[in-house]
Amino acid sequence: MSGQPGTVHPYELPQGEASGGVIPRAADPTIPRQQQATDGPKETLTVPLQRGSAVLPVVTLPLSVPVLNAKSFRIAPKLADHPQGAVVTSDPYAAEAQRIVTELVRSEHRHAGDLKESLKDGQDQPGVITREGVLVNANTRCVLIRELAAEGDLRAQAIRVAVLPSDVLESRVA
Repeated sequence: MSGQPGTVHPYELPQGEASGGVIPRAADPTIPRQQQATDGPKETLTVPLQRGSAVLPVVTLPLSVPVLNAKSFRIAPKLADHPQGAVVTSDPYAAEAQRIVTELVRSEHRHAGDLKESLKDGQDQPGVITREGVLVNANTRCVLIRELAAEGDLRAQAIRVAVLPSDVLESRVA
């Protein structure tokens, strides 16, 4: 992912078959399937892909669903020198690895306090997530929203994310 604020990485689409994933194909799991067919998703986000841009559905997911991305531009360089970097590298989706990534995300964002305060009023922008549940961007938002939820400062314990097509692989995103 580019280190420039406000830019979105042009994700690379793989050759071959589409993958499945944990994120439902439905545009929004809170809308009955019959209504989705006629009304479409409530919110969309245009995301540049390597082969052009795509309009993606934005869904609201429980905070337990997203997995923090250890390959993000803020985290990956820090893991190289981190004393527990091997834990994350060996299994980035394990609970201990996610705890380490959470700590790095929290400590590496210069404006985390301001962002956390602004998130009390809701997200301005949805994040982007793979169909497998790995955040492409929004690591910081997810960590801070989880903190706010744990502190009782949020009504909804959820995050808004645009879901990448199933043929965009997490390994190609970072």
